[in-house]
Amino acid sequence: MLPAIPYLPSNPITIFISYAQEDKTWYGKLEKHLAYERLRGTVISISRKKAPPGILYSAFIAEQIDAAQIILLLVSPNFMASEECMAEMEQALQRSQDGSVRLIPIMLDAIAAIDWEETDLGQLRPLPEDGRSIKSTSVPDTTLANVAESIISVVKTMQRNPQWEHPLSYRSLSGIPPLVHQTRRVQRPQLVQQIYHTLTEPDISALVLVGMGALVNPC
Repeated sequence: MLPAIPYLPSNPITIFISYAQEDKTWYGKLEKHLAYERLRGTVISISRKKAPPGILYSAFIAEQIDAAQIILLLVSPNFMASEECMAEMEQALQRSQDGSVRLIPIMLDAIAAIDWEETDLGQLRPLPEDGRSIKSTSVPDTTLANVAESIISVVKTMQRNPQWEHPLSYRSLSGIPPLVHQTRRVQRPQLVQQIYHTLTEPDISALVLVGMGALVNPC
């Protein structure tokens, strides 16, 4: 018997997190704070997963950023010194100009003021809200938890706005870029979410879908 599937929102918000490899520990902590919302299906968190075979890594990351509705930048001196992070930031800034994504810099560690101004990050409202970096506070882990709460608040606000709804396919859920010549998109995101989460259960290896649609219109 299949395990019970919890209620999943019909419009999960996709989040991409950009971070320097040296700050991977802090990225992991932030992911843990978002884990409950991810399990509920409120958010789909994507970042630097391994690209599927046959797909260029740079193109894969670009697809991930383009699919995101919220982009988080874990800003630090390590972030500013990384060519990969700078490329991700530039793409995110371009998307933010047309209002198609919520771009949120997270001040992990202090950076030079001139770096903040010259990268256009100064035009964005960062977290934490008091302007201090997370590492400069007396209890950084508590500050990071507060940052996560602010992110979740943004997610819930976006979910109440139909502007941010978008159909999902198994490709976006599993981190695989969409087909180049895609002719059909799944219009039942809640059902796709349920199927995906069922198949990722540790004791589930297969799921039978019965119906003509599944036979003649495979994803």
